[in-house]
Amino acid sequence: MAMGLTLFLTRPAIATETHTDKASLWDYVWDIPQTFFLTITNPGAVIGLVAIFGGVSSFVEVESHIDALTMVASIMGGSFSYWFVVSQFISTIRHRLDVVRLGQINRIAGLVMMGFGCVLIGEMVIKRLKFW
Repeated sequence: MAMGLTLFLTRPAIATETHTDKASLWDYVWDIPQTFFLTITNPGAVIGLVAIFGGVSSFVEVESHIDALTMVASIMGGSFSYWFVVSQFISTIRHRLDVVRLGQINRIAGLVMMGFGCVLIGEMVIKRLKFW
C-alpha cells in the first residue's frame, strides 16, 4: 500500500535532456543485472515455472537432457520475446506521453496497487478472525 501511495503522490517528470554522444554498452552495464533480477523475481514467471516444472510428469514428458534443454530454452525465449515486445511498445508510444498523461498513469497504477494492498490486508484479517 505504501508503494501505491508513493506512486499516487509522485509528480511525474519528463527528461528533456538530449545526448549528442553515442551511448556505449558501458553506459548500460548496471541495467543488465537490474533487468535480470527483475525478470527472475517476477511473481507470474516464478509461479509459471513452478507449475511447469512441478507438473512435468503430468503433461510434459522430460526423458532426456535435450527435452530439459528445449524446455528451458523455450521459457527463456518466451521471456525474451515478452521483454522485446514491451520495449518496442514503450519506444513506440513514449513520444506521445506528456506530464499530464504520466500523472494519470501514476494515479491509476497507485490506486491499483493500493487496492491490491487492501485486499491482501483484508484477507489477512479474515484469516486471523477465522483462526480465533
